[in-house]
Amino acid sequence: MIQVIGAFDGFHKGHQLLLKEAERLSVEQNDTWGVVTFTPHPQYVFNPDRLFLLFTEAEKRQIASALHIQNILWMPFDQYIAALNPLDFLRRLESQTSVTGIVVGENFRFGAGRKGDIAFLRQYCKKKNILFSPVPTLEIDGLAVSSTVIRSEVLSGRMQMAKYLLGYPFFLYETVVHGHHRGRELGFPTANLTVPDHKIIPPSGTYAATVIIDGSFHPGALNIGSNPTFTDVKGLRIEVHIPGFSDDLYNKKIMVFIEEYLRSEKRFSNRQALAKQLSRDSEIAVTLFEENTERENPFYRRFSQQFLHKEHLPIE
Repeated sequence: MIQVIGAFDGFHKGHQLLLKEAERLSVEQNDTWGVVTFTPHPQYVFNPDRLFLLFTEAEKRQIASALHIQNILWMPFDQYIAALNPLDFLRRLESQTSVTGIVVGENFRFGAGRKGDIAFLRQYCKKKNILFSPVPTLEIDGLAVSSTVIRSEVLSGRMQMAKYLLGYPFFLYETVVHGHHRGRELGFPTANLTVPDHKIIPPSGTYAATVIIDGSFHPGALNIGSNPTFTDVKGLRIEVHIPGFSDDLYNKKIMVFIEEYLRSEKRFSNRQALAKQLSRDSEIAVTLFEENTERENPFYRRFSQQFLHKEHLPIE
């Protein structure tokens, strides 16, 4: 099996080139292909106190499924694996799965002290008589596509650029929890979400969103912030109003594509002023949703179909 190896904080457009290369080689060699990645992400081991990732492991699995990576090895990553030298790591890999070829990004490093590199892999694969294909870093408009760059875009609220580099929208995949019900009292009920501390989120503000519930798309007005109009609310809150949707969502998993920044968070003088702004936000979110033709994009369909059934769609 031709293996694509990497930590993969999500699978952005650069990573998708690796998948395409593995798929191409598998057809050429009449072989199969798969992905080797790690659980948890290596940064849990290397930088547990400064851990900032685009996606949770559950979200990463959703992306892998949407990309229809049919063979994937989630290799447990701990201090023992981190301490293996490059040769011992590859030996361990071959003890766990078939390896007839290796595809990696040109800057891939592995093994203790990051001593394993492209030159090491090329020599190893030549000795083992297996295929080796290092893939150049993807550049878009002169910008090298990387998880680091995409994190910066998300943290700056530039969601459309993040989507452009990812190949799909940055999203949240979480279970709806109970909130303070203030949105409902104002006539704008919200689905409240919590995210792990290590997942990055955009800056406080209101965003247009696409919400997937049981395989169906819905418009959403997503608010991230501290609800400054209400002085008794403490801490960051993430809540999405879904215009026209009234079903009970508590304890249900939903997916929220964060499409576009709309406005900054602000404190209103009274509830009436807040309700008026929420109405405007909802109208804008619905308009953008109706104008969004990207829901016909294969990635949108793949994510939505995961709630219903699995359908093989080739990587495009």
